[in-house]
Amino acid sequence: MKEHERPDKWNLDHKNCVLFVPLKDITETANVRIGDITTASKNHCFIGGAGFCVHNSSMGKQAVGIYSLNFLHRYDTIAHILCYPQKPLVNTKTMRLMGTDELPSGQNLVVAVMSAAFNQEDSVIVNQRAIDNGALRSINYTTYSEACHRKGNTIDEIRRPERVFVKETRLKGYAKLDSDGVSRENTPLAKRDVVIGKVNSTTEMVRDISIVVKSNGMEENAVVELERDDHRVYAVYEGSAVVDRAVLTLNEDSYRTVKVRVRQMRIPKIGDKVASRAAQKGIIGMILPPENMPFAAKTGMTPDLLMNPNAFPSRMTMGQALEAVLGKACSLNGAYADCTPFEPEFDKGIVAAELARYGFEEYGDEVMINGMTGEQIQCKIFMGPTYYQRLKHMVDDKIHARDQDGPRETLTRQPVEGRKRGGGFRMGEMETWCGISHGASAFLIDRLVNNSDGYEMFVCDYCGNTAIATLKTQRFECKRCQQNTAISKIRIPYAFKLLMQELQACCIGVWFNVDTEKTMIAAPTPSH
Repeated sequence: MKEHERPDKWNLDHKNCVLFVPLKDITETANVRIGDITTASKNHCFIGGAGFCVHNSSMGKQAVGIYSLNFLHRYDTIAHILCYPQKPLVNTKTMRLMGTDELPSGQNLVVAVMSAAFNQEDSVIVNQRAIDNGALRSINYTTYSEACHRKGNTIDEIRRPERVFVKETRLKGYAKLDSDGVSRENTPLAKRDVVIGKVNSTTEMVRDISIVVKSNGMEENAVVELERDDHRVYAVYEGSAVVDRAVLTLNEDSYRTVKVRVRQMRIPKIGDKVASRAAQKGIIGMILPPENMPFAAKTGMTPDLLMNPNAFPSRMTMGQALEAVLGKACSLNGAYADCTPFEPEFDKGIVAAELARYGFEEYGDEVMINGMTGEQIQCKIFMGPTYYQRLKHMVDDKIHARDQDGPRETLTRQPVEGRKRGGGFRMGEMETWCGISHGASAFLIDRLVNNSDGYEMFVCDYCGNTAIATLKTQRFECKRCQQNTAISKIRIPYAFKLLMQELQACCIGVWFNVDTEKTMIAAPTPSH
């Protein structure tokens, strides 16, 4: 910048978002070490690939822990609480400033790095004994709320509906309700149990000679209350769910409002997601009994978790390996350690010497025995304590299954959408084209027709138009050809039948060319 172009005052140009730094404020300094991130450094703790340095920021937000000190008095829609949170053995200054040592969101697990049958592709194997001892166990809180309103002659009431207004098939679901329409505290819940009962009362003016009220010799309209059931059924997931707490209050319109919090114990199972603080995430691929887990030949210790070594080379999360080595030394000394990068207090040589002093291999390797065969594993296995987090992605919240008799849309006769509604699995355009490219025609017919909106109709073999079919009397006729001897039954998607009718409404004719020899496409019916 030229001398006459320099402004009198250096500031941030908000228009161009350019920060000007005066040259006179820049000083040169020689032989100053800013930071060393080479593997030869004694105090580095993390060498990560592109993006992995910040991935735990995303994982940490999904971790199950203690999100608030007053969680027992809060009525959040969904909340997860870790049952036995632990302070990490190895921490950094940043984590302490964030308060993770005071409100932790994980547990120190003994992790062994080795290949096995059920820890491929980022899955992990967990020890059943660790789960029985409370590892990664959490509590799920779900709050259901309902408020009363008044609209015209309709008044909402939160109470247990009368028996006459409830279908016989649904009486069992109301057994857990009190007279005030709210489930009792510590009441165990099963699937399709009603948590909050709600009834709509309609006040109507009725003119009927049998209920006319006489006043001063004049007829008046009688006001009667008619009830109709508008219950709310909440499907609770399978498991030991109980009513934790309920509160009844009034809203700003002085109408009754109720909130019910349901508590469910979430024991780790196959499909749940876990992650370390180095963003090494994975799902539980198998839960093995302790006798089938490998154990250390020196101490007899079985690891709590087995992770695959192929997770390290591409992601380069050396921080997790160093955390395990340092955590091993901390557990032997009964102390905590600071692993902040580039700090002189952290020296890998001191950690190695400390492990050697207790008779362990200086890099954390162990000679281990295969628990299934009793033979010594040929290579040494890296094992040490690692801080693991249980994430909010749990299989209980994602499992979804549906039969062919599930709910369907009235117009298209296709399965409804959404897991809560018991909907079907969506097979999108990309999946369809993938099946076509592989020539999987039978699979496509099964998914897109038989398990979706398959519809049987009858067409004329001569003109291809839709024929009239009376199935009760087994009479078939084509009005256009005036014949009933060549009628075939075909199976098409009901959505295509709707499209055909819409095209006919636009004066566009649609005909079928039926090949009666291919019975997979069209099955001819007997002539009449």
